[in-house]
Amino acid sequence: MNPLLRWAIENMPPAPPGGDHQGPSNVQPIDRKWMDILLKPDAEKMKEAVAIYSDASRPLSERIAALDDLEFYVESIDNACDLNHATVNGLVPMIDGLQNPSPELRLRCASVLGTAMQNNPKVQQQVSELGGAQKLIDAFVIEMANSPVHYDVLAKAVYAAASLLGGGNVRGQKEFYSARGFPPLLRLLRHPPAPPPPATLPEASPPAAPPAAPQPPPTP
Repeated sequence: MNPLLRWAIENMPPAPPGGDHQGPSNVQPIDRKWMDILLKPDAEKMKEAVAIYSDASRPLSERIAALDDLEFYVESIDNACDLNHATVNGLVPMIDGLQNPSPELRLRCASVLGTAMQNNPKVQQQVSELGGAQKLIDAFVIEMANSPVHYDVLAKAVYAAASLLGGGNVRGQKEFYSARGFPPLLRLLRHPPAPPPPATLPEASPPAAPPAAPQPPPTP
């Protein structure tokens, strides 16, 4: 159960007969950690997530979790508009993250960008102003040339490109056209790279022969 909900239930006094309500006499103080989580603005949480992702000394699992958290926050249009605000300063790290050596981080940076730009003209414009169209094109072109191809990363790069082009974003479409992004995108959609062959399971060894039945002793 959510700790905050548990605290509220444990400290809720029973309703006395007659309707007279008295406050609880032994209320336990709420954990400060949960108060900080409740009261901290989303922009501050986003800033912390960007800082964790940008710290290359952090374990990969922590950086991945930070990007997952960041994508959760930018699902809100207002939070997405704050991604490039000086308080958060997260849009440039996400665009640059399209070239991160780790496929897990490339995937999540593209996913954050795609989610933030979806039906959000302000973020679309900010990405264009930061040269994001060219970097998105480079992202899926390079991913197509990788061996092996990381299909999940490639799909997220295309998702981010579609988010930039969608919603009637004429400026993004013109920039994508000028950077010659449509030919490789159409080529990818018409002739996607062949998926890797399914892994073959090793052949099962034949079952062991049952033990021989004991022979009766020879008759004298």
